Amino acid sequence: MTRGKSRREQLSRLRNNLNPLYVATEKPRRPAAHRLPGAPNPLPGEVFSSWHWRIQTFLRLPTKVLQAALGVDALPYWIDTGACRLDIERMAYAVMHTTKSLEALTWPQSSMLSDPHYCCLTTTPLRRRPIVRYCEICLRTDPVPYIRTLWRIACAYLCPTHGVVLRELCPSCHQPFELPRYKPNQSSRQLRRCHACGADLCDVESSALPEDLRYLVLARQAELLQLVAGKSHLLEVWPELRTQEAYCFGSEASGLIDMGTEQNVRMLFAHVLNARFRQTKQTVGQSKRTLNSYLLKISVRERGGKASTLPVALDGTKVFGKHALTVCKHLVGRQDLWGGTHWWPVEYMRFMLPSDVFNAKDFAAAATWSAKFAQLARGRN
Repeated sequence: MTRGKSRREQLSRLRNNLNPLYVATEKPRRPAAHRLPGAPNPLPGEVFSSWHWRIQTFLRLPTKVLQAALGVDALPYWIDTGACRLDIERMAYAVMHTTKSLEALTWPQSSMLSDPHYCCLTTTPLRRRPIVRYCEICLRTDPVPYIRTLWRIACAYLCPTHGVVLRELCPSCHQPFELPRYKPNQSSRQLRRCHACGADLCDVESSALPEDLRYLVLARQAELLQLVAGKSHLLEVWPELRTQEAYCFGSEASGLIDMGTEQNVRMLFAHVLNARFRQTKQTVGQSKRTLNSYLLKISVRERGGKASTLPVALDGTKVFGKHALTVCKHLVGRQDLWGGTHWWPVEYMRFMLPSDVFNAKDFAAAATWSAKFAQLARGRN
């Protein structure tokens, strides 16, 4: 017997003796799935694309590896809307978290945000990019910066916690805010940096509307959110609407509520909104008709040559009426005025903007963008 053959036999006997020690007492539920030990927990009100980016950053995983482990193949910002079918149990097994915590990362599939016809509520079809906004105070005070679900919706104009204008443009270079591209050496603090110029997005003075206008905008914002998401999910993305029931209002010597206290005013406003939501009950059909009345639509031609209309944004004049231009003035330099909300009628585009900004090709591309969303939505069923 050669020395090499004897060595192989010894290894074979050793392997056979050790095999019983490694027999699992219970077979894994999904043996083919990858496990991601140490994956960060979803934070309160966090959206899927933000959590996906934080996992990449924390575990140093390339996009394809992470998507394979989670069982997803769509872009994260499409998944945010609830339009894509997710295997929540597989994801929970991979990251070792509860299914309930992962379900809250996306809007429910029953909401209008997952309907391809309303893709303009989470993206800007004419510019073909997702809507991502941020509150500089929230990001500045977050131990771990992250993107809230509320910041991904066109009708989110103000931060309900701080009452300041939500930004979607970098204060330095005015490029749209988006999650940074994955780099192996980046940290979660990189979220506070502009992806284009590297400036600190939080190094800017907050912009607050006058108090009367602020609560008008918050009321309209809450009404639109209830239409597209329903009351139950609205309470998750707007915590003060839930906590106001346990809040103890401070009062003056006369026994009246002290309206000089900002916290009292905010909680009283939340109380009024909650009472209104309990009184307002609309069917899905009624909600869609109401929402359609606030949308700006363009005429497009489908592949077969059939003409149709495509919603591209919220119509600011219909949402805020006579206050539209006043609200618009406070958003200049902070939000894209031709993005999630248009503040002038669509027929004025050719007079107010250069012809190379929006033209017939952009309208056709917007229709293609919407069709791509529809294809993803069909794949979930």
